[in-house]
Amino acid sequence: MLFYPAIAVIIISIYRLTTIKKPKTPAYSKTLKHLRYSVYLIFTFLLLLDLGLRFFTKKYKSYSEINYGWFYISPFSDGFSVLKHKYFYGQEDNEFNTHPSNTDYLFETADFEFVHSYNEYGLRERKNIKEISANRDVILTIGDSFTEGVGNSQDSTWQRILENRLNDSLNTEYLVINAGISGYDPADEYALMQKLLPGLHPEYVIISIGTNDILDILEREKTDYDGKTGILNQPAGYYFYSWSYIFRAVSTIIFDYPEIFMNKKDFDIKTNSAAASINNLIKKISDTGDKEGFKTIVIFFPTSEELKNYRYKYESFYRIIENTGTNHSILSVDMLGFFIQNKNSFIIPPQILYWPEDGHMTPLGYRIWSDILFSDLIINDFIKKNGQ
Repeated sequence: MLFYPAIAVIIISIYRLTTIKKPKTPAYSKTLKHLRYSVYLIFTFLLLLDLGLRFFTKKYKSYSEINYGWFYISPFSDGFSVLKHKYFYGQEDNEFNTHPSNTDYLFETADFEFVHSYNEYGLRERKNIKEISANRDVILTIGDSFTEGVGNSQDSTWQRILENRLNDSLNTEYLVINAGISGYDPADEYALMQKLLPGLHPEYVIISIGTNDILDILEREKTDYDGKTGILNQPAGYYFYSWSYIFRAVSTIIFDYPEIFMNKKDFDIKTNSAAASINNLIKKISDTGDKEGFKTIVIFFPTSEELKNYRYKYESFYRIIENTGTNHSILSVDMLGFFIQNKNSFIIPPQILYWPEDGHMTPLGYRIWSDILFSDLIINDFIKKNGQ
């Protein structure tokens, strides 16, 4: 709200400074008065237009503004960390650079509110997880907020559902650990996996990949997988984009991808590069598994819009799926592929699998996630059964 009035004050001040030596004749005073009125009128109109776009159009709102009011989070930053430290709690991160250890966090959006309880590792998991895992086969799951289970309760994440179903069906003692961290990108997830391996010794590692991961890599320009922050490529125009809805509307006209100020040609080049980075990451996880003795599973999941259209929105994402499928030591699970194959018999409307404003999955969506993964594990005989 202060953006346009501040610009108006600056313009008037500049005008005064440039005319301070001129004689203040009646004509000059009249001209200055008209100029002031014109500037006030123009910027009042622009302010009202900006506020109108802000309050009466959803098209230009970001995720954080839809769910948290006026709080804008740049796509070039770790938005969840910004949010949790600025508005909820400011404890220092632990040695794993996850959530603060042994804390509770109320995850509240426009659609839901669930408490996330974090253990000594800073994971949304049971406490003393290392001791619990001692005599059980561990399945470690890494990923972002969809893996953490945003939009679902603590005791019914897809990991907990999968764990119960595996143990009930196969008479086994699997422990499926939720190491998903909201705001993480694949580079962060690989670094976290490396830190968790010595203490948890998993038999399997599952990494969840969505098209949002391509954007994360693109926007943060991650080029390594050793836990470094990487370089943030934050355009100067981002500041205007975060302040002004008029600027956002104009950006929508100029750019195919307005929030990151790119047209399709440049965007395709960047997404292809990001997809190649993710392919390299998946290979590094698989190679680590060969050395450390765990099997790698990759599950690809769609957004609500992608499920509705039965298509992932970036062509480069299909190259990740294709490349992963050629590695026979990896189990590749494509959730969207499942829905496409069963769209004529799947009677549940796709829209009820996702929260309408927040965009994460509903409890039913996560349950189906677990069902699809369980079925692929069994059909492909990829997981140990009792006595094997």
